[in-house]
Amino acid sequence: MNIVFVLEHWGKGGTETYVERLGAKLIEIGHRVTLVLLGGREPSRQWSSETCLVLGSRRKQLKRLKSIVNQEDVGLVHLHLYVSMSIVSVYTKYSCDVPVVASWHLPLHVWNAMHKWLQVLALKCVDGAVGASELTARELSVYRGDVVAISPPITIPQSDMRPECSVAGNHIVGCGRMAAQKDWPTLLRALANLDKQGVEFLCTLIGGGELEDDYRSLSEELGLKDKVVFTGHVEPQLVAGLLSQADLFVLPSKFEGFGMAAVEAMALGIPTITSDFPASYEFLKEGETGTHFSVGDDKALAKRILWHLKHPEESQSLGLQGREFVVGNYEVEVIAKRHLTLYEKMITRR
Repeated sequence: MNIVFVLEHWGKGGTETYVERLGAKLIEIGHRVTLVLLGGREPSRQWSSETCLVLGSRRKQLKRLKSIVNQEDVGLVHLHLYVSMSIVSVYTKYSCDVPVVASWHLPLHVWNAMHKWLQVLALKCVDGAVGASELTARELSVYRGDVVAISPPITIPQSDMRPECSVAGNHIVGCGRMAAQKDWPTLLRALANLDKQGVEFLCTLIGGGELEDDYRSLSEELGLKDKVVFTGHVEPQLVAGLLSQADLFVLPSKFEGFGMAAVEAMALGIPTITSDFPASYEFLKEGETGTHFSVGDDKALAKRILWHLKHPEESQSLGLQGREFVVGNYEVEVIAKRHLTLYEKMITRR
């Protein structure tokens, strides 16, 4: 089967990681994947069978997309879009000869009223609809009854990748874009609180972004210059190696479509704390596979971190249970099979 993935551009976020892992696995098991980008530039690392960069006006982009999709060997189109989801889904519905599946990587409630209406319009046009979390699928299901929840695929590292942690381990790691959505200031303020209490720790924040300089400045203002390390952008294939050095992982986001960074840490057996954004409850069960704190509450986060540092054996137990949960539910082969089941259903129905 030749599957066409369509994205607005190729960046450094969770959607691109999702698409690359899924596409690479589909190719590995014998399928062909064509990546179509409606702008930007090609990925620095080639993983797809073919990459088509479609530039120009929206009209030219849509015509070029039609010519790619309507080739004889194409079996299905899978859209991974955001603001252009509505126009592309409507166009492909009436101009393409193959089934169109679309994935929503964000829940509807994060969009404003106009964009939410456009997302619902797109939802009604495609042959198959996927929510990248159970939360997103539930919200979409209000408008369409056959939405499928398929979470992002996670590459499960070897169980011995992470070194044996010392009982007094105090290396805290966060990973994600340096952007307002991720709310790194809440983590920095929590760490400043712990520092005032005399708690010893080192924190590494993995990732780059538009607010990195602001967060560096805030770290210095809070007296954390020697306790917080900012790595800047790190290539995806190198992230697991950095994560493996952590004793504790924290994701303080205001919202997430899923929370892939936290799940990747859990896959390594790292005890994990996240804010209580709704999608986190799909993988982080309080007191079983990790711990939560209220979004934006730095004092509550400081208490959670301190508990993990003071109770290393219980913390490690949560980490091991988290890994077991992730291995059973999010491994890339499992997720690829779920997609293929949907693809085959759409092709048969068409």
